[in-house]
Formats: sequence, structure tokens, C-alpha cells
Amino acid sequence: MSFGSLACSEARNVSLISLIANPEKFDQKCIWVSGYLHTQFEDSRLYLSKEHADRLFTENSIWVDGTEGELNAKWVSLRGVFNFNEKNNFLPLVATSKVVLSEQVFDGSKRLTER
Repeated sequence: MSFGSLACSEARNVSLISLIANPEKFDQKCIWVSGYLHTQFEDSRLYLSKEHADRLFTENSIWVDGTEGELNAKWVSLRGVFNFNEKNNFLPLVATSKVVLSEQVFDGSKRLTER
């Protein structure tokens, strides 16, 4: 996932489990997805749970690019256009799942940013 200029107005609510299990189904679709965000240098991910983030269970996550520090270690809902199978030179895997994020990011009921 990355913050970008690509905006979407009508987002479909998608579970992170569905996104991880069937990423090709959501390619180039505008979605809402929620999870626990863990950010660190060159590797930010949206996880199913805090426990998965703490243990770095990356198979239960999707990559998120362009996140801000204020969102680290929080439950968030993200809206954006999902891009499946992008490559990232900084990561060891060839196939990746990313979401281009734009518009709004929420932490619980409070809006943190608006793009």
C-alpha cells in the first residue's frame, strides 16, 4: 500500500483476510481495509492483529508504503486502490501486494489525515 494521488470515491469494504487470500480479486479496485499497522524503515505492513505484528507474521499482512509515523502501532482503516503484484526493490519477495492509499485514514473514530 502506498499513499498516492490516485483517489477513489466509492470504496468497497474488504476484510484483510479476503485481501490476503485473494489479492487478484481486488486488483485495481477501490477498497476500505482495516488492520493493525506496524511501520518501520522500508517495511510497513497492515496485519490481522497486534500479536501478528509483534511476531512479524508477514504472511498475515500486506505491505503499506508512505505511511506516517503517527499511524504506527495503531488499529487503522485505510481507503485506496489496491495494486496486486507490484515489485519493490527493497523487499526480498518478487510478488507483493500493495494498496495505493488516498483520501482519508482513520484511527478508531478519529480522522488522522485527509489526502
